[in-house]
Amino acid sequence: MLGIDMLRLVPVLLLWLCVPVQAADPVIAVVDFKKALASHPKARELEAELRATQENARKVFEAKQRELSELQIKLQKASVPLKTKEGDTEENRQAFRDLEERGMEIRQSMIEVQANTRQTIADRQEAVLPELASKVRELVATANNGKYAVVLDASALSRDGLPQVIEAPGAFDLTDRVIALLPVK
Repeated sequence: MLGIDMLRLVPVLLLWLCVPVQAADPVIAVVDFKKALASHPKARELEAELRATQENARKVFEAKQRELSELQIKLQKASVPLKTKEGDTEENRQAFRDLEERGMEIRQSMIEVQANTRQTIADRQEAVLPELASKVRELVATANNGKYAVVLDASALSRDGLPQVIEAPGAFDLTDRVIALLPVK
């Protein structure tokens, strides 16, 4: 009889074991590190500086494009006399070659403007971002204050481009706390 009563309790015990237990605090927190980093005042200053650098480069590039377009018109005009016997002189050929050479110089300078701009941006980012990232990591630790066992970067991507943190039910989001700790200026 005792064995039969125990068998009746098994489903009740299994049901009781499956009831979710609510923990006092989640042990995992997430932070959108990119958002926190972008919210730092120095990151915003850097972004404005880099936008100005890109805008200046764009203006120089467009001026070179206009100069190249004008030069192409001159080249077309300079090629017309070369098609005739009277106009095919050494002086006209040299003038045409000079225009072609100037066109190559303009194209080369356009390439240099692009390369220099990319390098300037990369250099500025390399000079500023590691220090800012370190400060944001310190703020993450301050916001966490040892409360969570693990803090994951919600903005990180895996090698295949998928988010590192796809779902973290019960995880606390520290992002707003970290942003609140950022200096005003």
